[in-house]
Amino acid sequence: MNLKLILSMLFNFLKDAKTIVAIVISAVVYIIYLNLELGLLNKKVELLKSENALIINEKALCQSFLDKQNKAIDELKLDVLKKPNEPKEVEKIKKIYIKDKSCESELKAYKELFGQ
Repeated sequence: MNLKLILSMLFNFLKDAKTIVAIVISAVVYIIYLNLELGLLNKKVELLKSENALIINEKALCQSFLDKQNKAIDELKLDVLKKPNEPKEVEKIKKIYIKDKSCESELKAYKELFGQ
């Protein structure tokens, strides 16, 4: 080979080597950036897992309160079903006895009815 050709190839290689070095440096910087991003994303994943566990616990607590309230409502429904349809006050009103049409006798009957 010709010396001139060898020198030309070496010079071209060195020009290309600068480009290659720049590409390698850029690649290393990009890899470092991606590594930092990966670290941040891993921290976010850990935070989201913690938040998810907290939400699951809060949901379980709310469900227990809801179950407790539903049980109390069911017990109240049973109490209502056990009671007679008409309250005692209604039965008292059915038994009002007014001796005559005077206001005084009506007032006395109502006072007796309501225990005054």
